[in-house]
Amino acid sequence: MLGHPVHLILVHFPSALFPVDWLLCVMGMVTGTTSFYPAAFYVLAVGVVSGWFTILAGVADAVRLQANERLFKKAIVHGAINATIVMIYSVLVFRQMKLYHGLTAPSWYLLAFKFTLILALAFGNYLGAELVLRYGVGTIKDKHDTAA
Repeated sequence: MLGHPVHLILVHFPSALFPVDWLLCVMGMVTGTTSFYPAAFYVLAVGVVSGWFTILAGVADAVRLQANERLFKKAIVHGAINATIVMIYSVLVFRQMKLYHGLTAPSWYLLAFKFTLILALAFGNYLGAELVLRYGVGTIKDKHDTAA
């Protein structure tokens, strides 16, 4: 897309920002410093927005794989996992937006849920990395680009 591996560029933002949200919440709970919670909200919001742009770029890469059924299926599984995670985080952001002026420490259940999402994201990213590193999908020298 646009002559550059856009999906590969964007994927790092949600992959880094979702765990930072979790870390900031834990730091706020451990230290009792409430300023960590708005920071976590902003980090999460940027992670969600960048996640949606990442999904769009990933769809553009996946469309080019339709001729290779095996790689296309792998891309669909990778995309389904990560898109589901972005959707769940989107719900969390909109829920927190309503409470913004009264943000408090999240429950331990929510932290455990977010940690589970981070683990699922790591698995989804592993699948994506396999597509990139093993098969060259989404790179500038993408051998599977049927549009060329």
